[in-house]
Amino acid sequence: MSIVPLVKVTVAASSRDQSRVLKTLQHYGQCHLIADDKASSGASQTARDADGKLALKFLKGGAQQRRRLNHFAQFDFQQTVAAALAVKQQLRECEQQLEKVRQRIELVRPWGDFDFPPRQTIGHYRFWFYLLPMSKRRALTELTLPWQIVGRSNTKLYVVVISQHEPSPTLLPVTRQHLGAKPLSQLLQEQDTLEQKLDELYHQRYLLTRFIGLIEKHMIVADNRTFANYARSLCRVSGGFFTLQIWLPKKRVAEFETLAAHNRFAFTARTANAEDLPPTLLAPNKWFKSGALLAGVYQLPSYHAWDPSAHLYLFFSLFFAMILSDAGYALLLGGVLGCYWRRLEHSALGRDLRWLAAVMVITALAWGILVGSYFGVSPGNGWLSHLHLLDLDNYQIMMQLSVFIGVLHIVVANFSALKGEIAPRSKWLSKAGWSAMALGGFFWWLFAGLSHTVFANELWPVWCAQGLLALGFVAVGVGSVWRSLNDNQGWWRSLANGFLPLLNSSKLFGDTLSYMRLFALGLASASLAVTFNQLAMHNIHQGGLALAGGLLILLFGHSVNLLLAIMAGVVHGLRLNFIEFYNWGEPGEGYPFVPFSCRDLSYE
Repeated sequence: MSIVPLVKVTVAASSRDQSRVLKTLQHYGQCHLIADDKASSGASQTARDADGKLALKFLKGGAQQRRRLNHFAQFDFQQTVAAALAVKQQLRECEQQLEKVRQRIELVRPWGDFDFPPRQTIGHYRFWFYLLPMSKRRALTELTLPWQIVGRSNTKLYVVVISQHEPSPTLLPVTRQHLGAKPLSQLLQEQDTLEQKLDELYHQRYLLTRFIGLIEKHMIVADNRTFANYARSLCRVSGGFFTLQIWLPKKRVAEFETLAAHNRFAFTARTANAEDLPPTLLAPNKWFKSGALLAGVYQLPSYHAWDPSAHLYLFFSLFFAMILSDAGYALLLGGVLGCYWRRLEHSALGRDLRWLAAVMVITALAWGILVGSYFGVSPGNGWLSHLHLLDLDNYQIMMQLSVFIGVLHIVVANFSALKGEIAPRSKWLSKAGWSAMALGGFFWWLFAGLSHTVFANELWPVWCAQGLLALGFVAVGVGSVWRSLNDNQGWWRSLANGFLPLLNSSKLFGDTLSYMRLFALGLASASLAVTFNQLAMHNIHQGGLALAGGLLILLFGHSVNLLLAIMAGVVHGLRLNFIEFYNWGEPGEGYPFVPFSCRDLSYE
């Protein structure tokens, strides 16, 4: 994948033709409007009716829908949206009232159905209700107010206390029950009324669902009109002419010339320079198209930088596989993906996501076979054992492998940072120096640990690693001094600035060790799978009810472990790319290319 080169185009035409030219550009749909405020030029430039969106969401949420109308002469957008929102508000209020009535019924039902007598007929005395546990019945003997047990359950006493005023909160060791003034029969009647009203409101929503298509059509037309008005506000009018600046893909300049000739407007075009801040338009490769989704999760790269999509695509899949570390889990995820494969066909986003998921599953399956874990069970002596090349319990080898992958990731990031604009030689020297420091430090650690076995009595591998580390250290310093001298900062200041980047050596060390989480999380996932298997088999061998318990442990344990592994794989896989990799790769931060286009009326 790569970032599409753009040219800055200035369109000019007669003011009388402004609407026609803007309509032509909008239907062309390949231009990005340049706003006066560059920071806001990448912002959303379409304004949708908020009420219309709420109404659409409400109507589409109905369990049943009528056939949608595409043409209806008496359709009134504002009136239909207002009616839908009114039904939505009434539904919400009715559901809230019904829930309160149901809660009140559950509270009152154990006390029975009774009416309160008028207070003036009984000397303004009132009933106060308490639900007292059997174990605290002795508290009733200490009451000075009249009381009566009107009912009981296995554990509770239903006590009524008679008093003109509300008793003290400490009268009984429980708080009183707030039953309200309505008898149970009246509450049940209110419940029936609200349920009937609820059915009528659901039916009204069902009737309104036939206007979903017309509402969408109206909103699309409004969006297109709003976008056109926004473009008109960016035009500069002077002397009977107007001008509009846009970004256009460089490869479309020839067809834009033809468009200008047929629609009678003039334009000038120039290549974007270092002072411009063009939007970022990624050109997806069919093999790494899903990587653009990952690039957009955190931030789009800067136009003048480089496209990290392919790197994110490959390394994210690898990191996810190392954290999952189980071929059985990978096969299960592959089965789930297969079930939803056709459902994801209906949208471009779904198609991209399913291929990304497929690569993640295949990579996880391959890694799971290498580490020999199938739902926490080793392959034994079968043919799969010949593919079991890595042992998760070999801490030293797995840590070395994880750190090596981290070093490789950082080295790739450093050299990828040179892909954008033509980098000065000083930057090449610094990036090569950081890569040499990462490789030298890794091999020094690796050879020092192996010197007592593989390289017994031979120190030259360690010396070579130390030399590579020192060479990288010098290259970073020289590159920094060189860059400072090119900025005309003077000898002494350049020397001082040359040593400052060397302080990032500790950052390089920390970022490299951060990749050990791949081994730690993978080992944790595999260990939990083995533990759940052991607990389950211990119960299964006992038979009887323990057999059912063992099966539940097996099912529940692996479900939880798989969920945790997926979460860790996604979170930490993205973290290593967006923090460690981005810090050294320097892809910058850009804003998206938003085409000035018309939304299609797909049902016309």
